[in-house]
Amino acid sequence: MARPRPTSGRTSTCFIGPSPPAGDQLGCFSPADAKFVSLQTLAEGWKHLQAAEKAAGTNEALLLRVRTAQLPILYTFIIQWDRLRKEAELAKADWPMPDTQRAVYDQFMKTAETIKMTHVAKAAASTGSNRRFK
Repeated sequence: MARPRPTSGRTSTCFIGPSPPAGDQLGCFSPADAKFVSLQTLAEGWKHLQAAEKAAGTNEALLLRVRTAQLPILYTFIIQWDRLRKEAELAKADWPMPDTQRAVYDQFMKTAETIKMTHVAKAAASTGSNRRFK
């Protein structure tokens, strides 16, 4: 479980998650089945980011920072949609994302376009124009 750590500035805490289990490297090329990419871990992170978005209120600069921080979680849900849906179903866990993969992709792209993100190789391959969303 993430633990709060005081920081300076207007943000009162940040969250530091558990270290990846032995053998799982945390990074851009982490395996899809890495233990830290579980529904529970992603849902907990998403809950914190949703709280941060609410706390940002109408401050557009803070909202953009929070939404940018949401991109890795949104990306993971897009790429691993079927596995995470199955994991939620088996665990009888609440689904933290919108009901459709397309809605998550649209949310991702809205922020990506706002920050002028120019390259997401795996997402481009997995969500290209021929991609059928559920």
